[in-house]
Amino acid sequence: YIPQVFYGHLDNIATCIIPDTPFWEDDLHGKLQILAFITPCQTEGQDAAKGAVEYKQVTARVVLDPQTILAAVGHVHTRDQYGINDHSSTSSSTTFVDI
Repeated sequence: YIPQVFYGHLDNIATCIIPDTPFWEDDLHGKLQILAFITPCQTEGQDAAKGAVEYKQVTARVVLDPQTILAAVGHVHTRDQYGINDHSSTSSSTTFVDI
């Protein structure tokens, strides 16, 4: 496992019950899943917590497990591109809990 940095726009969060079909693994059948719909930013893996990162384009929307999201960051529009404002660090992180 090699950690990688990705940034994107969180477009939507949805829930669904996984149907009992061969497409899904047996241990998921009938279980509630939370899904995050994200439009990734083209940042070439740069880490905005370590230096300036800017982007002009995004890629196709993806759907993923929201537990893979480690932090919420902001962006600012300047000079026909966006700069990412990432103040995440090891002293703070996003935590998901069952409610």
